[in-house]
Amino acid sequence: MKFIVDALNYIFAAFGSIFNTILLILPDSPFNYVSNIDNQWLKAINWMFPVSEAVAHLEMFCAVVAMYYTVRTVLKWIKAVGS
Repeated sequence: MKFIVDALNYIFAAFGSIFNTILLILPDSPFNYVSNIDNQWLKAINWMFPVSEAVAHLEMFCAVVAMYYTVRTVLKWIKAVGS
């Protein structure tokens, strides 16, 4: 039994180190370039197309869709258990 636990711990440690290596390759933030944008252009774009409001609405829409699918899945599980 100890052999199985040690083997699983070794496998999990290997996956953890691989995952950590992959994360170290990635940049700290993919949005660092946004801070370098000239504010005058950003103000003009926001005046023509309200980006912040569009992002807020898209975020709300995605949250509602995710909540719908979560509740739907839970209700299907409850129905399956009750049958």
